[in-house]
Amino acid sequence: MSSPEQVRAVLDWTAPGTGGDVGGWCLRIAPSVRELSPVSFVWPPHVTFPPTLMERYDALASLGFAVVEGGAGAWEWHEGTWEDGSVVLMAYTAVRPLTAHDLSAQEAAGVPYA
Repeated sequence: MSSPEQVRAVLDWTAPGTGGDVGGWCLRIAPSVRELSPVSFVWPPHVTFPPTLMERYDALASLGFAVVEGGAGAWEWHEGTWEDGSVVLMAYTAVRPLTAHDLSAQEAAGVPYA
């Protein structure tokens, strides 16, 4: 019996290529291997180091998701280049939609999420 494809969060940083764009960190949801959601969380260009785990968890929650398994080891890191010559550093991890239980626990803790 096959299982449905796991939804993942993709965190990436793209350095400027030949286009002159400013690099930056972006977190997106990937419903499948070949699809990225247009909804994203983007950090300001001055954030050059990878966002911390808590910053990633907060960004995921603002998009309505939570990690399936926590901890730094749950994020798989890769690096490479895009076709335009831009350098990319990417991490991904399995995610799930936030549940009513997650939201009530956040509310009880006084954690505001969008």
